[in-house]
Amino acid sequence: MRYSAPWMVQLDERILEHLSEVAWAEPETMTTAFRSTESRAKVRNRCHRLAASGLIGPLWLNSRMYEITTSGQLYLNGQMCAEDVPAPGPVRVGPPPKKSERPEYTSR
Repeated sequence: MRYSAPWMVQLDERILEHLSEVAWAEPETMTTAFRSTESRAKVRNRCHRLAASGLIGPLWLNSRMYEITTSGQLYLNGQMCAEDVPAPGPVRVGPPPKKSERPEYTSR
């Protein structure tokens, strides 16, 4: 049984399952393969989020082609809980620092 993380959506599961069946894919080809109402932009956005979490990865730097990672395959096999994967996004929690608390940078 799979345990998804709170930040994951159903489309993430479909992307991971698709990438486990093919060697690699682009968000555009995944959108066509899914035959759903999901837009290319939404699939692309979810691919970026899954890549940031380490469940999928680009074939090379700045590539639009993705493949499933070992962590992604372990998650699909039910051998890893996605809650153990860090959520993609900013690290800092809370409001931004006040201007007086920000570091000062000087030019040389």
